[in-house]
Amino acid sequence: MDRTLSTTAFAALAALDNPRALMMAAPRCWTVEMNSPLSHASSPMALAAALPLGWDEPIYIPDPAKRVPLRSFEPSLPTLFFLNRHDFWVAGDLHGRSYPGLRMKSGCDLGIISELRRLVDALQQAHGVSPADIREERQQEL
Repeated sequence: MDRTLSTTAFAALAALDNPRALMMAAPRCWTVEMNSPLSHASSPMALAAALPLGWDEPIYIPDPAKRVPLRSFEPSLPTLFFLNRHDFWVAGDLHGRSYPGLRMKSGCDLGIISELRRLVDALQQAHGVSPADIREERQQEL
């Protein structure tokens, strides 16, 4: 009878150890993710390295282009969903915002930032605005 009790006790002990082992192992998955390349790719340092110089300056949309619907540029679906989700309907909605500020909004990644940057550059070029003109106008505002 002693042997039966000890076998039952060992079985019960093993049953208790399994959930404990799972509970203790669960936090490890988070530390593994923290050290993964994916988590580093979305860090602010990686964002700064991936974007060109001046990426943190306010977005400048020329006055005649402020009423141009963003949908007319036929953005990709992720960019279109991002713009609709955050109520960006016309180009003027982007004026004065910064790329890092947009990057902090939910659903935004470097691909969307890159596409928005190309869109803003196309608007500026279509209206004959050069980077030197933008710098000059910003200095006049100061």
